[in-house]
Amino acid sequence: MDLKPELLSVLQGNTKKFVGPKSLPAFLKLVQSTVGTTFPEADPRRLVSQLRKEDFFARMIRLRSQIKDNPVVPQTFSPIWQELGLDPHEIYLDAIRIRCVPARFQEIEAAGPVAFIHRDPWYANPQCQFNLWIPVYSVPKEAGFRIYPSYFNQPIPNNSNQFDYRKWLDAGGFQSANNSSSKPQLFPSPDFDPIEPSPLDVFADEGEMFLFSSHHLHGTSPNTSGFARFSLEIRFVLESHLTNRIGPEKIDNRSQGSTLSHMYRLTDSRPVPDQLIKHYERKFDFHQNKSDSLARLR
Repeated sequence: MDLKPELLSVLQGNTKKFVGPKSLPAFLKLVQSTVGTTFPEADPRRLVSQLRKEDFFARMIRLRSQIKDNPVVPQTFSPIWQELGLDPHEIYLDAIRIRCVPARFQEIEAAGPVAFIHRDPWYANPQCQFNLWIPVYSVPKEAGFRIYPSYFNQPIPNNSNQFDYRKWLDAGGFQSANNSSSKPQLFPSPDFDPIEPSPLDVFADEGEMFLFSSHHLHGTSPNTSGFARFSLEIRFVLESHLTNRIGPEKIDNRSQGSTLSHMYRLTDSRPVPDQLIKHYERKFDFHQNKSDSLARLR
């Protein structure tokens, strides 16, 4: 399987669902074992809804750390990159993160931000970022997430202008239990619910993968399946795309900062050079400022 020829089309709005390469089952077995150790009493997908909220949160903190911070996890995933036709020397990775969306989470008021529709760049993610979504266990349509394709090139009013990545980190960052700030985290979202004539509902069987651009407007759907959804989220960029300033324009993103500062190269764990980040972001800031100026003239 060679994904590389399709990556530019993905950054232009196409998506790809496919059967994972031969190394994926061994990787999933490792992840499933870790999930099973965290929720040993019964099938984790059923057990989650039976736990007290505090117990569930405590277990998820441990599970997230065991996936994100355990060096064995990216090592086990390493052959998958090559089987997908991607050069590890080119890849800068955010992290391999696990997520759990409990059944009927939409009925819990505090879980509101889980379902916020958004573009990842509203959270200061780069325009050339790829999102690789992998179900840990099979995910039915009733537990998946939704993409709003018609908004890929269509701006939508939102509050991303209030998002500052440095403040976000002070408030704990992504999937963190530590909050050293007195202010709550801001979760950017549209000013109104989008009307999508052709929504794309994303769900998949165990062993499948789904690749899409982080620029797509998307959000978690209500989970009416009766089972918790366990899935992996892998966000990455290619160095050549940063160098050549490739990616969709910032049509409605006004966030501050860049998550590129916390991505690392697969082969040597080095961070993205500051100069490369500035080189890349300068192009998009220029076009954004030009667009803003034209809007004011109108």
